[in-house]
Amino acid sequence: MTSKMTRAMVVGGLFVALMGIVVMLVFGKTGEEDIHQAINLHVEKITRLDARLNNSVLLLRAGISQNIDPINDDLQGILIAIKAASKTTIKLKQMGHHVHSFMMAMSELETAFHAREDGILRFVSEHAKLRNSVSYFKGVGQDLVAANSGLPVNPKTAVNALVLAMLDYVQTTGTHARQDFEGRLAALNDPRMPAEFAAPMHSLEVHGRKILEFLPKINHWMTGILNSPFTQAAHLVPRELLAHRRAHAGKHNFHRSLWIGVAFVLSLLLAWILLRLYRSRDALNVQVREAAGELEDEVLRRVQTEADYQSIFENAVEGIVLTTPEGKFARANPACAKMLGYDTPEELMSSITDIAAEIWVDRNERNAMLDDLRRDSEAHVEVRMYRKDGGFIWVSMSVSAKYDDDGGLEFVEAILLDITERRASEVN
Repeated sequence: MTSKMTRAMVVGGLFVALMGIVVMLVFGKTGEEDIHQAINLHVEKITRLDARLNNSVLLLRAGISQNIDPINDDLQGILIAIKAASKTTIKLKQMGHHVHSFMMAMSELETAFHAREDGILRFVSEHAKLRNSVSYFKGVGQDLVAANSGLPVNPKTAVNALVLAMLDYVQTTGTHARQDFEGRLAALNDPRMPAEFAAPMHSLEVHGRKILEFLPKINHWMTGILNSPFTQAAHLVPRELLAHRRAHAGKHNFHRSLWIGVAFVLSLLLAWILLRLYRSRDALNVQVREAAGELEDEVLRRVQTEADYQSIFENAVEGIVLTTPEGKFARANPACAKMLGYDTPEELMSSITDIAAEIWVDRNERNAMLDDLRRDSEAHVEVRMYRKDGGFIWVSMSVSAKYDDDGGLEFVEAILLDITERRASEVN
C-alpha cells in the first residue's frame, strides 16, 4: 500500500468523524424539541377550542344559535388533543426524563375537562327544556291574544304583557324581571276569563313555572362553564413544560457533549477498522470467492431439490394438497383434482372457497383434525369428501402440519388416497 492510499484512508476516517460531530450538533436535540413542540401544538389547540366552546355556549344561551353540533365537535376535539398530549408526554418519560409534575398537570387537565364536559352537557340538556317551554309558552300566549272569541280586553292585555314579561326574563334574567314575570303569572286567574280558556291558561301557568325552574339552573351551569378550572389547568401545562425544559437543559447539554465525544471516538475507530480491512483485502477476496462458490453450489442443489419435488407433486398418483386452517387451497396436484371430479387443479382451487363446508361431508371431523395438528405435527384420518358432481368418496388422509415462526398452525399438507371401494367392500 502506498503512503498516498494510507493518507486517503486516514482522511476518510477523519471526515466520517467530522460528519458525526456535525450530525450530533445539528440534530442532537431534534427529538426532544419535536416532542416539546408537539405538546405545545396540542395545548394551543386545546386553548383555541376551549375559547370557541365558550362562545358557542354564549350563542346558544342568547338564542342566536340552536345548533349544538359545534359544541359536541369542540368537546371531542379537546379530548383528542388531551389524549395526544398525554401520549406524547410518555415519549419524554421513555427518554429518561423526570416528568412527574408535568404528567400530574396533564392528569389535572383531563380531570378538569371531564368536569367541564359534564357541566356543558347538563347546560345543553336544561337549555333544551327551557327552549321547549319558552316556545310552547309563547305559542299558547299568542294564540290566546289572537283568538276571536270575545276575550275581554283586560285579560287579553294581561296575557300579552305576560308573554313579554317572560321573554324579558329569559333575556335579562334580572331579579326585577323575574319578580314581574312571577307577579303576572300569579294573576292569570281572572274571573272575567271565559271558561273555554281555562285549559290554555293552565298550560301557561305550568310552563311558566318550568321556565322559572329551568332558567336559574341554566345560569348556574353557564357560570360554571365560563369560570371553569379547566382553562386555568390548560395554562398550567405550558408553564410545567417550560420548567421541565429548563430543568433538563443542563443534563441534555452534558449528554450532548458526551455523545459528541463518543461519536468522535467511534469515527476514529471506524477509520482504523477500514484501514485494517483494506490491508487484508486480498485474504478477504479469497474468502468471498470461496463463499460465493459454496453459495452457488447450495443454490444449484436447492434448485434441483425443488425441481424433483415439483416433478413428484405433479406426477404422483396420490392426491397432494396444501391448505390453510381457514379452509383455502394453497396448492393442489392433478391427482387430487381428478379424485374430486375436477379437470384441473386451477378449477378446483378457484371453485372452492371453504373446504370445510364444500369438500368435507362432516366439518366437525376437520375441526377435530386441526385440533390434533395443533398438539401434534402429524395425523391420519379416514373421512368422506364431496365430489364436484355432488356425490362423495371415502378418502384416507396422511396429514402433517406446517407452523409459522410463532409456532402457530400456518398450513396443512395432506396426501389423499381414494378408499371408496375398500370401504364399500367392508360394508358388504
